[in-house]
Amino acid sequence: MAARRERRIYEQETALEEEKQLEEQLTQLSQFLSDDDAEAEPSELSAEQTDVLRDVSCVIVVDNMPISPKVGKLRMVMNRVFSQIGEIVRLEIPTEEKNGTRKTIGIAILEFATKVAAAEAVKKINGWKLDKKHTFVVQKLEDVQRYLAIPDQYQDPTFAEYQRASPTKITSSENLLTYLTDKFQRDQFVVRFDKETQVHWCENAPTAPELVYDGERQKADNKNWCELYVNWSPRGTYLATFHHPGIALWGGDNWAKLMRFAHTGVEFVTFSPLENFMITWNGQTGTKLKQAIKVFDVKTGVCGRAFPYEHVPENTPWPNFKWSHDDRYFARLDRQKNNDLICVYETPSMKLLDQKSHRVNGIMSFSWSPSDNIMAFWTPEDGNTPARVTLLEWPSRQILTQKNLFNVVDCKMHWHPDGHFLCVQITRHSKTKKKTFTAFEIFRMRDKDYPCENMEMKDRVDDFAWEKNDGVRFGIVHSENETRADVSFYTMTALKNGEKMDLLHTHKDRDCDKLYWSTMGNYIVIAGQKSPHNGKLEFYDVDAEASLGQHEHFMCTSIEWDPSGRICASVVSQSLYGTRSMRHQLESGYRLWSFQGTPLHQVQLQDFYQFEWRPRPKSLLTDKQVEEVISPANMKAKKEKFRQIDKLLRNNREASEARKMIKMRDDFRNVLLKRKEKLDQAARVALLGYDPEAPSRYTVVMEDYSEVIEMREDVQTD
Repeated sequence: MAARRERRIYEQETALEEEKQLEEQLTQLSQFLSDDDAEAEPSELSAEQTDVLRDVSCVIVVDNMPISPKVGKLRMVMNRVFSQIGEIVRLEIPTEEKNGTRKTIGIAILEFATKVAAAEAVKKINGWKLDKKHTFVVQKLEDVQRYLAIPDQYQDPTFAEYQRASPTKITSSENLLTYLTDKFQRDQFVVRFDKETQVHWCENAPTAPELVYDGERQKADNKNWCELYVNWSPRGTYLATFHHPGIALWGGDNWAKLMRFAHTGVEFVTFSPLENFMITWNGQTGTKLKQAIKVFDVKTGVCGRAFPYEHVPENTPWPNFKWSHDDRYFARLDRQKNNDLICVYETPSMKLLDQKSHRVNGIMSFSWSPSDNIMAFWTPEDGNTPARVTLLEWPSRQILTQKNLFNVVDCKMHWHPDGHFLCVQITRHSKTKKKTFTAFEIFRMRDKDYPCENMEMKDRVDDFAWEKNDGVRFGIVHSENETRADVSFYTMTALKNGEKMDLLHTHKDRDCDKLYWSTMGNYIVIAGQKSPHNGKLEFYDVDAEASLGQHEHFMCTSIEWDPSGRICASVVSQSLYGTRSMRHQLESGYRLWSFQGTPLHQVQLQDFYQFEWRPRPKSLLTDKQVEEVISPANMKAKKEKFRQIDKLLRNNREASEARKMIKMRDDFRNVLLKRKEKLDQAARVALLGYDPEAPSRYTVVMEDYSEVIEMREDVQTD
């Protein structure tokens, strides 16, 4: 601990010294410009220097500089300041002559040797205050060129011009986001069973989901809407369906086919987080199969690059590539004879970043942060070298922090859904090497130097889950035996500069092995899916530390929360691949519950493969607007509106049911009337050969029955 603290203090002092040196350089710049000494004119630029810039991504523009005749001194100081960040290939300070004196025009152009150095210069120097009148404004040249290309006066483009200028081939005129404008704020889900694919609206009420689309248009053409699975894109814009020739994307109110992607035998797909790209795999492996994996541009349908699938992980073969949060990079592990490499590719070029891989000998696994271009990976022990967890920033490849680990058997990395924390779950040997225990190393990603907190647990750990929606809590399922388990809830106290991690409470002696947080946080489903639990469900309020209800969905395979956090689905599904359990076939289907555990609806279907809620894009509301929405004063005014909406929904359902019953009754009466008209009495006699209503065909028997209800004897005395 002392060594780690000393190291942190040293790094902080080093950073302060660097900032101090940079401030001194800027002070020197101000002094040089205020000096009245004579100065030599700058030398003429060489032909090489006056060439057009070859790579503008390495070039920055420094604006709001002093307008001064001291060009030579200004050049010297600028070289001295910016060379601390990276190698300067060229520095230009434009000048102009006025009233017989040549002065600078207030800007400078610098070209660095690498894009990383240019980005660092923008990050560190932009906003530095030189004096009361001059504050540096540093931008990339490519950004400046883009701003200058914007016309001074805006003109609305015509539709034809938009079509010519747009690079996308998804030319459907439909609004692909109409599902977000539902007046009842409902969510959609898709189910896949037998050869059917259906999309439904769902509401928080005990009623059957409303069918939106079931591929009837495709059935009319004697085609199946899907042959294997379906997948929503991360923001819910597209629905991908699997076919033997490739992938098809659907969307809009009419579920039009938007795009097709050719990849024979495709079995797996992964969208990038912003839906710009898509990676597919046909399930085949081998160095000779150069088209096993394909990377597509979603909007144009163009295959940017293809890869073979050479190194197949034993436990998780897919996804082979993992996307960064902003779609800029995708990466995979490449294991060669004496080298273990992290290969990071950039978009849209699909080329290896900086034309070189990153060597990490012995690397076991890696994962991207959900909110930053930070990669976490771990390497096992090797001789005297301990196991290690590393946080690496891209594209600079700078190591942000490292944590040494000892006696490590395995590591699992759990990122907070919003990237605020990283939990590394470590399985360690005891001192005797006969038993194992679990340790947790939790990094605070929003604090300076990424401080780490640790915790050990002797019990067997079955599951770890972070609270969603910017939550700071997490839950752990841990147990001493195979039958019952405890659920402990901890808090990190704050997203940034929080106090020490603390135990909130423990929910003891439960039938569970899995945790499913609501998408809005606080509420959680404590589920028991493996034997001997087999489908035990408990709905739990973490704030109130209270159980809301306990239920059972036999053979439950997964729990799915809708994006609003109001409805939860428990699912029993079977795989399209491999053997199928008879039990799963008999119990397959889904059940819908409210967030408080109230049963809403149940559907049982044979050959049920998939249930998936339609995702929603991230809210555009700021934190302040969210606080206003959920404030007590605002919610009090909104309650009446919600009651009116619920009443309208209930009346619509009741009216719809009444209309169905009336229609069924009228249809029955009409059929009965038509049959009576066709078969009058004479026709019936002629058809049957006798009159079924003739009195002679019936014998009337009258019988009397008597029954003693009560018998009582009273004795009277004189």
